[in-house]
Amino acid sequence: MERQKQNFLNILNVYVNECSINLETPNYNEIFRLAKINNLEAVIYSALRQNEILPECIDVAHLENIFNSTVMYSVKQEYAANEVVKILTTNKVKHLLFKGIIIKKFYPTPELRTMGDIDIIINRKDQGKVCDLLKSNKFEFDEYSSHSDVLNYKKNGILFEIHTSLFEREFFSGISLKEYYKNFFEYARRIRGLTYEFDVNEHFIYLILHMAKHFVDSGCGIRMLLDITFYIKQNPDMNWEYIKTVLKKIGAWEFAENVLNVGSMLFAVNCPIDKVEVNELIIEYMINGGVFGYEDKNLDAIRINKGNSSLIGRFIKMLQIIFPRHKELQRRYNWAKNIPKILLPYGWLKMWHFRLFKQKEKSFKRVKEAFLNNSDALKHSEMMKLIGLRED
Repeated sequence: MERQKQNFLNILNVYVNECSINLETPNYNEIFRLAKINNLEAVIYSALRQNEILPECIDVAHLENIFNSTVMYSVKQEYAANEVVKILTTNKVKHLLFKGIIIKKFYPTPELRTMGDIDIIINRKDQGKVCDLLKSNKFEFDEYSSHSDVLNYKKNGILFEIHTSLFEREFFSGISLKEYYKNFFEYARRIRGLTYEFDVNEHFIYLILHMAKHFVDSGCGIRMLLDITFYIKQNPDMNWEYIKTVLKKIGAWEFAENVLNVGSMLFAVNCPIDKVEVNELIIEYMINGGVFGYEDKNLDAIRINKGNSSLIGRFIKMLQIIFPRHKELQRRYNWAKNIPKILLPYGWLKMWHFRLFKQKEKSFKRVKEAFLNNSDALKHSEMMKLIGLRED
C-alpha cells in the first residue's frame, strides 16, 4: 500500500484504539486530501492534536476552523432533528431514527461523525401527513431530489430524508430485502414517546446491508468501516449467532465476513469471524473512492457497462436510462407519481429539462465517456467479486 495511505490509516487507528502513533515520512497534504474525500478531516486533525503532532507544514488555523465548523454543524443538525421529532410526536406520527443520527453516539466525539443528512423512516400511510406538517413548519420540500420511497426536506441548511422503505431493489440472492423490512418497526425499540430506533442486532444488520448497497452502486469508504468498528466496540453483547443466521438467509454473510476482516486488519475489530487474509486492493479502493465511492471513477461507465460487455448491450442500457419505463420514472422521481402512462413522453421531457437545466449536467459528455471508458466498470466488477457481491 502507498505510504501516505498507510499513514492515513495509522492515524485513524490512533483515533479508534488510542494507541501510539506511528508515521513514516508523512506527507500531510496528501493525508489531509484523503481525509477530505472521506469526510474525516476533523477526525484526523483531532487525533494529531491529541498526540501533539502539529508540524509547521500544517495550516493549524485552517484545520481548527474545519474542526469547529464540523462540531457546530453537528450541533445544528441535532437541534434540527429534535425539532422534527417534536413535530412528529406532537402530531402522533410513529417514526424511527437510523443511520448517522444514531451511529454518531458511538464515536468517541459524536460531533466529529459528519452527516450529509438526517434519516427518519415512517409508515407509508403517514407520508402525506408528514409532508404537510413539515411544509407548515417552514421546511422546504425538494421535489426534484425526492422519489417514491424517500422525500427530502430542508430547513436552515439541514437536509432530512424521510423514508417509507429501506431498500428500493434487491442485490442478494436469499430473502428479499423488501420482504424482510416490510414491517420495519418489528425490529425496533422505543426510545421515548413515538420515537424508535432499531434493535442493536438489527441496526448492525442494516448497516452491513446499507454498506453493500453503496458498494454495488459506486463503492463505500473508510467512514462506513469506522461506523461498523465503533458500533461493535460500543455494543459488545450483540447476538452474533442471530446476526450470522439472518445475513446468511439474506445471502449477505460472505460480504459481511469480508468487511469485518478488513475492519479486523485495520482497526482490530473484535468479532467472531474466521480470519482470512485481506486483499489490500479492497482497502485502497475504499480509501480512494471517498465516503460513497464517487471520487476516483466514472460512475456512468459503471452503470452502463455493468453486465453489458457488448456495444449493443451498453446502448440498450443507455436507452433505458434516457427513456425510462413508466414505473421506473415514477420510482426515480416523486413528481412523476401522478403522471399517467399515456403521458410518459411528457415525463421524459420534464426529466431531461430538470437534468439539463436544473442540475446543469454535461449529459452528452457523460454519455461519450460512459461508452468509451469501461476500465472503471471492469475494476468495480472485480472489486464486487473480491468483497462477495454480485452484479445486478
